[in-house]
Amino acid sequence: MDYICDLQVVNGKDRQPPKDWTRIPTNLNEGAGGSFLYFAFKTSDDRSQAITDIRFCQGDKPKPDPGYQLIDTDLNEKTTKHGSAIWAAFTHDPVAGAPLTELDVHAGDMIGYQPELPWFRIDQDLNHNAGGKYVYLLYTTV
Repeated sequence: MDYICDLQVVNGKDRQPPKDWTRIPTNLNEGAGGSFLYFAFKTSDDRSQAITDIRFCQGDKPKPDPGYQLIDTDLNEKTTKHGSAIWAAFTHDPVAGAPLTELDVHAGDMIGYQPELPWFRIDQDLNHNAGGKYVYLLYTTV
């Protein structure tokens, strides 16, 4: 089984992630203008390397919770309505949750979208106050 072991943001509509990474094709600023941003992840069959939780921080000077690694990109970068600055952070701490096995991004017109099992949604609209689509990070676990 493969586990999500690393996460980054790719900036640019046609830019691809490094070799052995997978770019999720949904723009994190869908419908809000701004930079073309995409999550990309790397997998490993080593469960001990797995990401166990992803959180989002808001504000200009983000400070993630202890044990979380911040991705240094404002997910609402250059949006038309200058939405809330949102930053992603993740941890490998096994106490934080089960290992993540898949990631996807949903962009739609419905606030609070709920995916079908086995998918779960992180409860943060990544276009918060930026206009555009409601954008959510989805994941599966073991």
